Amino acid sequence: MFLLVSAHGGAQIYNTQVEAKLNIESNGEFFEITAYASNKTDASRSLRYVLSVNKNDTLGNNQNISRNEQEGRFVLAPNTNKKLGELTVNTTDKDRTIALLLIYNKEEAIIAKDRIVLQELEKINAQRKEEEQKKLDDISLDVKASSDDGVSGLITGIVVESTKTKPGRDFFKAYSGLYQQNGVNGERVVVIKEILAVGSNTKIQVEVENSIVFQFFVNPRSDYIDQMASIAVKRTEGYFRRLRKSRNLIKKY
Repeated sequence: MFLLVSAHGGAQIYNTQVEAKLNIESNGEFFEITAYASNKTDASRSLRYVLSVNKNDTLGNNQNISRNEQEGRFVLAPNTNKKLGELTVNTTDKDRTIALLLIYNKEEAIIAKDRIVLQELEKINAQRKEEEQKKLDDISLDVKASSDDGVSGLITGIVVESTKTKPGRDFFKAYSGLYQQNGVNGERVVVIKEILAVGSNTKIQVEVENSIVFQFFVNPRSDYIDQMASIAVKRTEGYFRRLRKSRNLIKKY
């Protein structure tokens, strides 16, 4: 019991002062793996990283098929993010591919790590895309049904959410509240989307008809979220004003 508790307690030290973060992008055939480090303290850090990608067999024996590794030393300034390195790998459903980022301090102790099984990440991303598409498809069907019934234009002012973090959800709530209070009532669906950005940061995009009306990097401060929501609603109002003006000009001529 003592050993188990000690091991669990030791695991808590990872990513507390320095955070390791892997960003994965896929084009269907290759994975682009980028490693980042984030300094959460007010002091500079002299560190070393090891970025590795391991392919294992599919029989559950954890037998290593191939290993790709990159390492180096770096200095991380206070309260900053830093890109450490990149690896590109091809993978199939038959391989279990694991990306691992370890960050060591001067004493060669691991202080930060991130680990991702690429196949599991693909499944999660595919599921998210399906859920997002289903929301948009349901809305499109409702709009089409209303148009077929001769009451087109009644379904307006729709805002949908695709966020990943609590600050993202807080922005959606603040934006939706102001959107309703200001009576924007746009004729097109507004999508609040949160995507991965540099390091462990995320970015909010306000989209209408696949056009980005406003975007910004997320900061969890409530006053900042409220400020961005106010700006985003004003930008959205401007978009719909231009859309109505353009439609009126087309009808006129």
